[in-house]
Amino acid sequence: MPGGGVGRNEPPAEAILRELKEEVGLISSDTPQFFGLYTRTSGLATNVIALYRLANVEVNFRPNLEIMEIQFADPDAPPPDATLGTVQRLAEIAGKAPQSPYW
Repeated sequence: MPGGGVGRNEPPAEAILRELKEEVGLISSDTPQFFGLYTRTSGLATNVIALYRLANVEVNFRPNLEIMEIQFADPDAPPPDATLGTVQRLAEIAGKAPQSPYW
């Protein structure tokens, strides 16, 4: 799941489109739909993560310094090397797990 920061005065839904254009070559998609807000603690810092879901996505991906490859995964069969957080988010999106407030 690609991610990135939100610029000052930048609406989150616009930030996700910008980040996806930069990172995976997003060409087009439906309007981003807000899915959930999560908290993640890393050391002394606490991050807040906004997760959006996009449909009808078209990309022109080229490997870059941030992302070497992309994969569209069936939420019922995540890749074997997917992180626990990714597996949990996929289960939530598929409606097979209750939504957690923690990443």
